[in-house]
Parts: sequence; structure tokens; C-alpha cells
Amino acid sequence: MSGMAGTSSIEGKGTELTTEIRHVRDDDADAVHQILEAPHVVRGTMRLPFQSPDSVRERIRHVEGVIKLVAVRDGRVAGYGELVTYPQVPRHRHAGEVNFIGTHPDFRGHKVGRALMQALIDMADNWLQLSRLGLIVWTDNKPAIALYQEFGFAVEGTMPQYVIIAGSYCDAHMMGRIRGEASPFPFHARTGRRDGRRRQHICDAVLAFCRRQPTFQDMCTGGKGP
Repeated sequence: MSGMAGTSSIEGKGTELTTEIRHVRDDDADAVHQILEAPHVVRGTMRLPFQSPDSVRERIRHVEGVIKLVAVRDGRVAGYGELVTYPQVPRHRHAGEVNFIGTHPDFRGHKVGRALMQALIDMADNWLQLSRLGLIVWTDNKPAIALYQEFGFAVEGTMPQYVIIAGSYCDAHMMGRIRGEASPFPFHARTGRRDGRRRQHICDAVLAFCRRQPTFQDMCTGGKGP
């Protein structure tokens, strides 16, 4: 999907319904609340199981630089997605983060997440002129990782014990996508895996270089020091 402006439609394969993508509205709060509290969404994000209605209304309000979209099927909000950009940061305005993609429990398996990802990438590539997108995903979320790889994301590093899920630690992948470039990590068609040895070598080299830079601590701590 390209040339998206305002309301767009994406045909869901294998279904008679159409997925409409539009900006979130104030009256979507209840549906977004249901998405954020859905067990599969809680597990796949840093969210707690219970969210106050006020916090959801605050989340969907307009914030400069944050694109907030919903997927609508058969007149119902079926999914919610966020793209964070940095228009006020000159040296980082080319980059964005896919901050959230969640599907309503009633619409799982209907390619709603794919439609939202497609819309967010269209915004990034064809309207905002972003050249880099990043995201974080738990290493055991294989379906999400496969979806992101289809859209050109590659695993750039792994953070051990990044999140607690049901009382246990889980690692997280950092994934990135460079517009118009092939992934630097070879993909094995037979195994469906990236070359982990090369990936780790590149990540180790980048971290070693960053640690030698005077701003590395600022990057990691938000400039607040230890």
C-alpha cells in the first residue's frame, strides 16, 4: 500500500472483509483499552495486565511526532499501532520506532497486524522519508519475528533477560530496517535463520566502538549519568 492519506483500505487475503486504516479517535478509547488488556498483547509487550481508562485516553491523544493508527474491520476497531518519530531531533529525524502493534482478541488471525505494519511502513517510507526503522520483540515471539522479517527487518542484537513474563526472564531482539537496502545479515532459505555468528560479530564490534566514545554513557542513561 502506498500513497496513503487519511483513510485507506487493505484487502485481507482469504476473507471477504476489508481492513480500513485511519488515525485513532477519542471515541476509540474503549476498543483500544480492550486491545491493551488482551492477554496476548500483555505478554508481547511491557504492559501490566490492568490499564485504567484514563491512561488509555491519555495514550491515544495527539503527541507531536507519534503516528497512532487503528485498523477497522466491519465497523469495529480491530487493531492499534504506533510509530514514534523524532522531528525535533536533527541528527535522528531520519529514524523511527515501531512502538506498538496490537490486535483485538476478536480479530486475531485476520492479518490485522500485517495491515497495520504495512500502513506504518508506508507512512515512514513515502510520507515521512524515514530511512531507518527499529523495534524490540521478545525472542520467543516467532510469528512476530517472521512478520517483521517479511517487511525487511533484521535482528541487530539480543538483550538477555530484558523482560519478565509470567515470573521468568525472557530475552529480546533489537530489529532494524534500512529503507532500500538488503539486510546485512545473510538469510538462509533452508533453515529460515539469520547468520547468528556474523550478527554477533557485528554487534560486538559496534558496542566496542561505542564504549570508546565519550557520549556512550549519555546514550545509555539519557544523559543523567550513573
